[in-house]
Amino acid sequence: MRKTFVLVLLSVVCGAGPAPARAAEFSLFTGFSTNLFLGRLVPLSSTADVPGIRILLRPESPDWAVHAGLPLGRRFTLQATVGRTGAGIVHDVGIGLAGIPLGKSKVAEADFRSFTGSLLYDFGGAKLSPYLVLGAGAATLKISEAGTKTRPLVEFGAGLKTRLSRRVRLVLDVRPALTFFRFFEDFRFAYILIYRLEARNVQTHFKARLGLAYLL
Repeated sequence: MRKTFVLVLLSVVCGAGPAPARAAEFSLFTGFSTNLFLGRLVPLSSTADVPGIRILLRPESPDWAVHAGLPLGRRFTLQATVGRTGAGIVHDVGIGLAGIPLGKSKVAEADFRSFTGSLLYDFGGAKLSPYLVLGAGAATLKISEAGTKTRPLVEFGAGLKTRLSRRVRLVLDVRPALTFFRFFEDFRFAYILIYRLEARNVQTHFKARLGLAYLL
């Protein structure tokens, strides 16, 4: 019994033993996110040959995120996440007069940030550990010369952790998300009067990130 105790103590002191099964962790991620469809400019019925315009928030830089996780029992982790993406407000005109493709034009610089608290369920595993996640928080959209607005955010998703060493994990994280910006109310852009404004008050987008997690 004494010999076993001494061996365990030495392995802990020397760092040779396995990492704790449920340790707090800190993660850094990068990846990409898809466009947010913010609304539409619809031509009035009295106009002719005027194209409609879709208004998009288009990511223009990698999506970055920092996660901090605190274990709650054997399977659950409480996770806080801060994310940021550089973006632009884009008018997608599509097909214009005489059937000529007009495409997309950027009208303003933008910055998209998110702050979420999530509950993560870990299925466990020595080498590979899949998980599910559900979270809520706030999204902040800052548009140059138009102001800043914060609205609620809901996200859910799944991921997979791969063990690289005692304390380092490679993590693939995939999360669809909902935001609730009211673009024409939140930001006062001027549009010519041949259009009516069609709001899109719920936006969906998809985030895929790859990162490293360090067990504290």
